[in-house]
Amino acid sequence: PTALPDLLREVADSAQASAPPEVVVRIDAAASAAMQVFADTNQLRRALQNLAHNAVQACCEVSDGRERRVTLSCTTEGTKVIIRVSDTGPCRLASVMSQYLHPFVTIKPPSAGTGLGLSLSDDVITKGHCGTRSVESREGEGTTFVIQ
Repeated sequence: PTALPDLLREVADSAQASAPPEVVVRIDAAASAAMQVFADTNQLRRALQNLAHNAVQACCEVSDGRERRVTLSCTTEGTKVIIRVSDTGPCRLASVMSQYLHPFVTIKPPSAGTGLGLSLSDDVITKGHCGTRSVESREGEGTTFVIQ
């Protein structure tokens, strides 16, 4: 089993270490210390690292004075475990986010990414672990990737 709070802390620490000082990466305290899932820990770690890294990059685009924050959280609903990776970066419309899940599709400059991170994360979540992924975006508030 994979202990989600420990994994989220590891991913948050890694993301914070690579983030500029104005971006804060935090864990939502609602995560239960006993929350565990049966998963390939290394694959799940990589998927979450990709999402957290993208969230940090999105926060770097904030220019309107809003707080630059990335939040990782996990909760349960019945028997489902829900992981969220949220950022306060520019809103990306959920309706167009699906195009960024294809390999080599990116909105970043060529030197900033390959366009593989979201695609690989999506494969790990949906194909490797039979999970689901959705995107929630709110203008002026940011974007949240929801994994179940």
